[in-house]
Amino acid sequence: MWWALAVATALAGPVRIPYLAGGTAEVLPQATSGRVDVLFRPVPPKLTQMYLKPSKDVRAIRVTDFGGSAVVTLWTWDTEVEAAVVAKRRRWEIWVWSEELPPSGRQAPVPTGWNEGDLGCDDPPGSPLIPLHGSDALVWLPQHLMMPDVPRWVAAEPEEVSWDRVSEVRLELREISLRSDTSPLERARLAYELGALHRDLDFDREAAYYFERAQEDGAPGGLGALNRAAALLRLGDWEEAEESAVEASRLGAHIEWTLTVQAVADVFMGTEPRAAVGLSLSSLAPAPTGALAAGAALLRSGCFSSAIAPLEIAVTSEEPGRRSLAQLLLAEALLLSGDSEEADGVLGDFKPVAGGVELTRVFSSRSMLMSMVQATPTQWPGFFPELHRLAGGKDVRAADALFLLGQLGGYLNEPRLSLESYGKLVDRWRPLAEGEPGERLLDAWAERINWLVDGGDDLAAAADHTRYWRPSILPLLQDPEPLNKVAGSYARLGLHRPALGALTDVGRLQMDIGQDDRYTILAIAESYAALGGYEEVADTLAFLDRRPPSIDTWARQQLLRGKMLERAGDPVAAREVYSPIRGPQEVVDEAGWRIGLIDANAGNCEMALVLLPSDPPEDGPISRGVILAARARCLAVQGQPDEARAEARRAAEALQDPSSADAFRYMSRAGLPDEDGGVWERLGRADAAWADLKYRHENRQEKKLLK
Repeated sequence: MWWALAVATALAGPVRIPYLAGGTAEVLPQATSGRVDVLFRPVPPKLTQMYLKPSKDVRAIRVTDFGGSAVVTLWTWDTEVEAAVVAKRRRWEIWVWSEELPPSGRQAPVPTGWNEGDLGCDDPPGSPLIPLHGSDALVWLPQHLMMPDVPRWVAAEPEEVSWDRVSEVRLELREISLRSDTSPLERARLAYELGALHRDLDFDREAAYYFERAQEDGAPGGLGALNRAAALLRLGDWEEAEESAVEASRLGAHIEWTLTVQAVADVFMGTEPRAAVGLSLSSLAPAPTGALAAGAALLRSGCFSSAIAPLEIAVTSEEPGRRSLAQLLLAEALLLSGDSEEADGVLGDFKPVAGGVELTRVFSSRSMLMSMVQATPTQWPGFFPELHRLAGGKDVRAADALFLLGQLGGYLNEPRLSLESYGKLVDRWRPLAEGEPGERLLDAWAERINWLVDGGDDLAAAADHTRYWRPSILPLLQDPEPLNKVAGSYARLGLHRPALGALTDVGRLQMDIGQDDRYTILAIAESYAALGGYEEVADTLAFLDRRPPSIDTWARQQLLRGKMLERAGDPVAAREVYSPIRGPQEVVDEAGWRIGLIDANAGNCEMALVLLPSDPPEDGPISRGVILAARARCLAVQGQPDEARAEARRAAEALQDPSSADAFRYMSRAGLPDEDGGVWERLGRADAAWADLKYRHENRQEKKLLK
């Protein structure tokens, strides 16, 4: 029995309940925002006959009597609240307050109940090898066995199910809806019957629509919203189902059933785990259907030990399919809690169900896992042939085998085995990219990339990123640094298009987590420049201009603008951009050298020789051969032929360095006497040969990486 009490006068102070010696009271984890549930065992005297008064923080109160226990539900004005129950000599006091502000005039009591709250338990697995579990149960969990048979509005259930009856009721509902003298309850009854007819005919979308109409017209006890939630569960519309269950609870539906619907939705939703629903439902000692949902939800949330009690209730189900499913989940909970012997015993009691092919396959897979857990690590390689055979299939045994192979790769220090196994797993079952397989793939990938890049092996880092990275795991990435590193590897290899893709992902992630993304945006612009996308460079720099200025990014930004102007054939404008650059020394140096090259080409050799270093760095931003060739030309113009020939020889030697490949572009017809056996001609031929070789090398590497 329940009573939903309307708000009377908002009174200060707690909600008071009669105290029963030896009784217990605890605040359940908050399963729904704006609502507090307090569980009492046994039921305090006259609790269900009391008129409970709302307080200044509580707008409505309801009591649900379970016989041996009762739940007092408080609907609050604020959505985010704290609650506590305090035992006095003659009463319980339930205190509710906003998270920002404790009860005025009193010290906030310490909340009781579980500590997990809405965050999940995150118990560490008690087994070295684990099965696919939690949100990953979507791979094999038979959804029809999880669907709750919610209470029905018996007076409005159809006596016969047929399409003729659907037509009759639809016509009757249309007729009374046009009349002004019909009661909303009669419309609700007909709408509910239409919903039930469509439900029994397996048209759940239509059923959900009519159940919603029934609730709008006042179906009692929230039964319209609750049956709508069940229909939405069958459709796989988890979020809508959960919202409908919350609405049903507000309208008076039995808390056990509303929590059961929420638990089932949580199991399949694939979002951040919430232990609160499973813990609250488990504390009610629910019927086997609710216990199965509670146990599955707790497993999904990482509450392995807490899942055992409800699953032990679930295995008493009289329905063979649900009982078998509960056995498998119970064995999993025991294994993950560290009790492999008890888990093996539960699996030993498993009995195949007629038509339950998936459950039988899961049993087979879990049996192999138990054999591996009971073996020593030195014996694990002996399971490889069977695991690889199973991994080639398409059912749950393949998923489990790939997950186990990935774990073995970690234990045996075979990172490629882990990466390949987890990669195949998320490719075949896309929802697993959001679960533990995706997280493990991401961890293995990040560790591998960091190790390769930090060790200077850009080619292997780029190859492994191309082979093992999956865009589906990007939402799991919290630290963009490994992705930034691999973008650098691509850029250093001259593979600017994949570098641009990686940098774009880095920028999106930095924007999501609020990290400074100005350097990444600038690197994106530089990648566009390397690819010849000058319009994209201009757009990217304009986007960067709208960010708060940074002396480092501003200097590099201006340097890139100058380069674009040079490539557009406007060296005079480029020189004006380079001249005022201030910032990091390496950027200032490059800007000065580029001014020197512009002056050299323009014949202003006196200033060029001052700006261009006589001993350029081997690995500088401008190739050594370019600078030496420009100096040689200017020395010739300045009337210093001996020095010009010496610089020309050094430029020719520098062309053996890949960084000087474009030297001859800056060496024009200098008019020098060909006293050195055609040094300028040799420079041109060497530059052309190197450019062709570099082009073919880059294309070969890109094709190899992208196979």
